Amino acid sequence: MPALIHVHKGSFVLRSTQTGSEGAKHAIVVIYDIFGFWETTKRGSDILATRLGLNTPTQIFMPDIFRGKPFPKDKDGDKEELSKFFAGTAKIEDRLPEVLEFGKYLKEKGFKKVSILGYCYGGKITLLALQSKNPFCCGAIVHPAMITNEDGDKLAAPLGFYPSADEPEDAVKYISEANKEKFGDESDFKLYDTVHHGWAAARANLRDEENLKQFQDVYQRLAEFFAKEH
Repeated sequence: MPALIHVHKGSFVLRSTQTGSEGAKHAIVVIYDIFGFWETTKRGSDILATRLGLNTPTQIFMPDIFRGKPFPKDKDGDKEELSKFFAGTAKIEDRLPEVLEFGKYLKEKGFKKVSILGYCYGGKITLLALQSKNPFCCGAIVHPAMITNEDGDKLAAPLGFYPSADEPEDAVKYISEANKEKFGDESDFKLYDTVHHGWAAARANLRDEENLKQFQDVYQRLAEFFAKEH
């Protein structure tokens, strides 16, 4: 993905990376996991943009909602530090309005369709963004964090839902069924039960044969989902 750009809207300033087809009328806003602009996460966006570009020209934007201060990878698993991070830099009540504003900005820039994709923490942001009165026509979540049944109840746009083996079974079942009931063939679901939470973003281990296989599979599936008429 190319160098950082700046997006300005009044006092709203948010850096993002950008990849995909120039002149496209479809945009995808990607919300990264707690580790920010990780190489495998950016690689996934490049793959998605390339596959969509064959038939559905798309530009992908990854806003830096943590403003250059992601959670340190060497502190992964430190619950105390993670709690502080979620109370500050990653506070959902602060970041969600920015994501919605970013989506509105892209609509104002002339994109006819704006979608959203989130991983882990970004998956929760995506679910909240897909509730009523939002700028996104559809969204997808890959190994999302903090999911609850309420996310299924409040879902107001078609969802591509791709959990790992580590997400809570009851919430996965509830959200997938609610999504299917509300949106039918516009929705999509696949349980990736042979890989761990994070396999498609910063926690990916692409030297592992199964992880690589499912990494490639989910980006193909995402391309097919976002190519639908939503």
